[in-house]
Amino acid sequence: MTTRQKRTTTTTKITEALHAPGVDFMDLKMLMAATHEPVNRVTAALHHLRKKRVVDVVVNADGAGWWFALPPEFDQRSIVHEEIVDGITHPAIRRKRKGLPQ
Repeated sequence: MTTRQKRTTTTTKITEALHAPGVDFMDLKMLMAATHEPVNRVTAALHHLRKKRVVDVVVNADGAGWWFALPPEFDQRSIVHEEIVDGITHPAIRRKRKGLPQ
């Protein structure tokens, strides 16, 4: 029986990078370098963390976003997963379309 490989979640890596001592602001490229994750995972994690009030962003006039960590008491997440099993995909659920003749 093989054991499944676990990896640290991107949201955990981002919060650790932004809470590191001496770090106030990071842009997207700096976060990608700190987490070693692709751009799609980093932007999805940042969107989720901003929605849950863990991080916030300041956008410059040139459109560059600088991300920073909010205090821990603002965190609205109910569950925090530190690790996930890598490589597991869930099958797509087939749904019937409503209102079309069958």
